Amino acid sequence: MKFSFSLLIAATWLLTGCSTQVLDEREIDVSEVPDEVLEAAREAVPGFEPSEAEIEFVYELEGQADGRTYEIEIDADGEVKEVEAKDE
Repeated sequence: MKFSFSLLIAATWLLTGCSTQVLDEREIDVSEVPDEVLEAAREAVPGFEPSEAEIEFVYELEGQADGRTYEIEIDADGEVKEVEAKDE
């Protein structure tokens, strides 16, 4: 019984992990980024203007503000997950 229960838990964990990968990572045009995501990026980094975008589980925006390059990760609900200033 213990083996069957462990197998059931392992199978559930594996299937749950696989089912969460809803989106494939892909580049998208900045115009495809939802307004709430762009607004969140601009709140996180005032003056930010994205030049590139991709989506995986979050939107990844790369762009400029005040002469620096930033990468900002924002989920589909507009919550900023990460802001990274890139050294050039």
